[in-house]
Amino acid sequence: HGGGRPSDPSWGAAYPQTVWVLWKYYGDTNTPKTYFQGLMDYINFVESQVPSSGIGKLPGRYGDWVPPPPSKKIDNSYPSAFSFMQNIQQVAEMADALGDSTNATKLKSLFTKHAEEFNKAFYSNYQYMDDMQISYALPFVLGIVPEADKDKVATNFIHKITGPDKSHVTSGIVGVKALLLALTGLKQHDIAMSIVNQVDYPSWGYMIHNPDEPATTIWELWNANTAGPGMNSRNHHMFSSVSSWLQTDMIGLQQREGSVGFKSLELRPAQCLDLSSARIQLEHPKPIKYSWHRRGGLQCGKAPQDKSLRNDGRLRISCGEGFISKVSFASFGNPEGTCGHHRTGSCHYPQSLKVVEQHCLNKTDCEIPTSIEHWSPSQDLCPEIELKWLTVAVLCSTGETGGDDLAYRYSSLTVNASIPIGSTANLHLPSYGLSDLKVYDDHKLIYINNRLLSIKGISSVQWNELGNGLQVSLLSGDYQLTVSGSPPQETKRIISRSNAVLSCSGGRSITNIDWVSYGNPILNSDGDRLQLGSCHSGASRYVVERGCLGKQVCHLQSLEELFDSLPCDPQALAEGAKLAVQYSCNNHT
Repeated sequence: HGGGRPSDPSWGAAYPQTVWVLWKYYGDTNTPKTYFQGLMDYINFVESQVPSSGIGKLPGRYGDWVPPPPSKKIDNSYPSAFSFMQNIQQVAEMADALGDSTNATKLKSLFTKHAEEFNKAFYSNYQYMDDMQISYALPFVLGIVPEADKDKVATNFIHKITGPDKSHVTSGIVGVKALLLALTGLKQHDIAMSIVNQVDYPSWGYMIHNPDEPATTIWELWNANTAGPGMNSRNHHMFSSVSSWLQTDMIGLQQREGSVGFKSLELRPAQCLDLSSARIQLEHPKPIKYSWHRRGGLQCGKAPQDKSLRNDGRLRISCGEGFISKVSFASFGNPEGTCGHHRTGSCHYPQSLKVVEQHCLNKTDCEIPTSIEHWSPSQDLCPEIELKWLTVAVLCSTGETGGDDLAYRYSSLTVNASIPIGSTANLHLPSYGLSDLKVYDDHKLIYINNRLLSIKGISSVQWNELGNGLQVSLLSGDYQLTVSGSPPQETKRIISRSNAVLSCSGGRSITNIDWVSYGNPILNSDGDRLQLGSCHSGASRYVVERGCLGKQVCHLQSLEELFDSLPCDPQALAEGAKLAVQYSCNNHT
């Protein structure tokens, strides 16, 4: 807008970021070479605006633009500092690619300096500025959270989202773009997906499912349907970073660190039970096709009530193979939680389980109507809940297991990948706690008992360092890889109120945390499955996986200190909080 209204660093960031994207996606070094002096001029200009007190006071005009009311907006200096530091990282990478070691060294030193200033200005006692979603997301994306404090900071971050924020967005344009990336960087795919899956305000789902004007494009404002007619576009790129995140982190198509032009790929199917399949075709000079599908096991689904929506007012559930042997959760109303960790909310139709069982039991797939007329023709039980939804979790069985509780471990994963000539890929296949993994390529057995039987296009197959997944190195070509296995060699369950010890016998190591909750978890009425109580720490999985995966013995001491305070009704914890964990042990050599 001219000298009187200079560019906000988060908007001016488009200059270096656009050049960086062209280089990163296409291996184009001509564009960064042509514009490199301009990029350095831009970095030097913004650096001249940094006060002597450090980057914590870098000004910004717009900041984290339009978070959803009534959420407050963080001070503009915070996203300004983040955006400028991210630009420094990007230009430093391009300097390295151009062989300009002088500027690369200068920029890396500048980033380190500002990282120290950022933490000095905004970080204290395991919390970042104002203890908001954006407060934690930005430093995690930058990679500047002190390593020794990372677990505590991550726990506070997750508590914030799953507690006060109730798994809804509270950020504007800068914070939302970083939020999902930060969560999946911490391997919290299920929490990130629960945010994306929301259908009430504020959320992407609310744009589509609100009763006033169901959107066909992304809004500029989270509350566009109730805000004034001023700055209120209904067709805006404002919050569409979610589409990029779906591709890179949930479908799982990324470039390996240091790769450009998609010469080296990382294929990582999301370890999120709320998502059973995904596919992508990347339009690129070297087109890439990649898809995955998880069949059987524990399958979940969620759909809103409105008949006019694109799901035709029905929730579809499929085992893919086998049949639905048990409905482990069903609630029409406003249920909470993630797949395998559901609980009813303030609105719950008591006939939910019976209705879903009638539609689904002993079938390979089923459809359940979600219209309010189907669930309650005569009376709306919760008129205060404007938009209700149906959430269902089912266990799939092949008839080969001895109990429903083991059935979900028989899930299999099939990955189809087309790797272009001149590229290679690392494919990461999660084991979901299974033992004796087998890998098939187009139905032909190629890997068993830790031995690669066929090497056509596959240079290696090896367990990752935690022993909870296979890393398959692929050369260019077309693949249809399926991984399946047997129940864990050992399944154990512990419930503890103070200190907890997870251990595996026979030299085995902990390869999967099947279920975990810190709060007041309960056994279901049949006594065969753990269930969430009214109080649950959203950081439960993060804390236990970080402390225990890959170990033969894991000591979780001082649980209250590990998990910090719980935002629960004190009466729910009258007997004290407890940790419940069900985990799998396997022996991989």
